[in-house]
Amino acid sequence: MKWTTGIIGALIIAAALPSFAAQDPGPRLGAVRIAVNDFKKATDFYVKLGMKAGDIYNAAERQLKWDSPTQGSGITLFHDETGKMSKLVPGTASLSFVVPDIKATAQSLRDAGYPDIGEPKDYKTAMLLMVKDPDGNHIELVQLLTAWP
Repeated sequence: MKWTTGIIGALIIAAALPSFAAQDPGPRLGAVRIAVNDFKKATDFYVKLGMKAGDIYNAAERQLKWDSPTQGSGITLFHDETGKMSKLVPGTASLSFVVPDIKATAQSLRDAGYPDIGEPKDYKTAMLLMVKDPDGNHIELVQLLTAWP
C-alpha cells in the first residue's frame, strides 16, 4: 500500500509539471537527514546517484551535496553509535531522486554491486524504480518523461 501511495503521488506531481520535465536540470532532492550504519557505504551509494561527498561536520555527521544548487538541497548522513544524539534509525527513511536516465542509473547501481536492482516501470508520464540503499532506506528513482499525453 505504501509503495502504491508513493507511486501515485509521484505520478500526480509528474503530471502537474509537464513544462518542468522538458527543462529537467537533472538529479535533484529536497533537504533530508538520514541515519546510516557506515558513512563510506552510504556515501558510495549516493555518489552513484550523482551526489558528491561534502564536509564532515563532526564524528556523527557527513554532508552529501550536488554540483549545482539548482539540483536541490544536500543530504546529511548521521551516524550516532551512542544513541544519545538522535532517535533516527537506519533503514527508516524514504527518498525520491529525479534522474535524467533511469535505466543508466539502475545499470550503474548493478555494476557497482548493489543487490536487487530491478527494471524501471513505465507509467507514461514517468518511469519509476524502487531500490534500497546500503542501510535499507527506500529510494524511489524517477525519470520524468518529455512525451506527455
